[in-house]
Amino acid sequence: MAVSVGILIGIGVGIVALFLAAILLPEVFFHKPDQDFATKDRVDARGTLRTSLVQAIGGAAVAGGLVFTAQTIAVSQQMVLVSQQTEIGDRFNKAAAELDDSHPDVQVAGILALERIASDSEEAHLAAIELIANYATENAVRVPFVEDCSPDRPPLSATMQAAAIAIGRRVRYQGGKDMESGIHKGGRDLEKEEQLFLVGVNFHDARLGNADLRYATLYRAHLECADLRNAQLQYADPIGAHLYGAMLKGAHLENTNLNGADLEHADLQSAQMSCAQLMRSGPARADLRRADLHGAKLTQADLSGAIMSGLERARLNGTDFADAILDGADLTNTDLSGAINLTRHQLEKANTAGAVLPANLPPGGGDSPALNCANRSPAS
Repeated sequence: MAVSVGILIGIGVGIVALFLAAILLPEVFFHKPDQDFATKDRVDARGTLRTSLVQAIGGAAVAGGLVFTAQTIAVSQQMVLVSQQTEIGDRFNKAAAELDDSHPDVQVAGILALERIASDSEEAHLAAIELIANYATENAVRVPFVEDCSPDRPPLSATMQAAAIAIGRRVRYQGGKDMESGIHKGGRDLEKEEQLFLVGVNFHDARLGNADLRYATLYRAHLECADLRNAQLQYADPIGAHLYGAMLKGAHLENTNLNGADLEHADLQSAQMSCAQLMRSGPARADLRRADLHGAKLTQADLSGAIMSGLERARLNGTDFADAILDGADLTNTDLSGAINLTRHQLEKANTAGAVLPANLPPGGGDSPALNCANRSPAS
């Protein structure tokens, strides 16, 4: 602000100097009679000079005012920015303290406050979401799992549900979003560097429909009976994750690493699984028994060693196996008659004892257009 005051003083001094010049200079130039100037001409010339000087004073005053205004606005904006940063910092510290409170309702308030901070501040966005993720992983409570997704199951705690929702909508809120109506107002693109570490998190029965979990590390995460319909899980790593009975209908699982994941009874109808990996992971194998893969896109998915035994036609009707890797897959007693883009070459190393294969199964084995799974970008 001192700079603005200095500019104002300089402008004032300049205007005063021009004002004095407007009064004195005409008198100095035209106070003596001149043979080339009649008295009337001299008066007119003096008036013209004075008018020009007065106009110069006015122009200088306007220019000075504009400079002062611009400087004042810049200083004001800087002060507002500092004030906002201070406010965000205070809000962040208060929310962090609420997470450490022993009362669940206070913890939920802290999670909601951090989510709002992530929405309001680009700079604090990642820190706020990471703090929620850390809370979720550090407070994961193991509960006895019952192979039943009925409404009688013990629900997920309010704090964990709040954390799951906040994490799942981290991108849509950033950039401004009406949190009540859910109207997206122009969010931001997720960067790979912003991946979340949710190792061992327990989000069983969580409501995560349309959640954005791209790049998330979900190693051995508990997502039994979770609602993940239309969720975005591209490039995520739910290796060995517990997805028993999870609803993944329409989910985006392109380039997702599902090695060793338990997908028994999972609903994968119309899921997009191009370039997904579901192969062996140590002693573990992706379990797709009784999973619903109706209409799922498994283009170039790595299903090496996956357990798909006993799947009936309804669960594989329209499933796209184009270029999928099925080496060592257990397809015993599986009805593949409704599958599409499947070849004999793909099944050569799979266990197909008792399986029902599509009629007129092509030999395959030739070169086919391959997706560049390593370099594909996740859908926005």
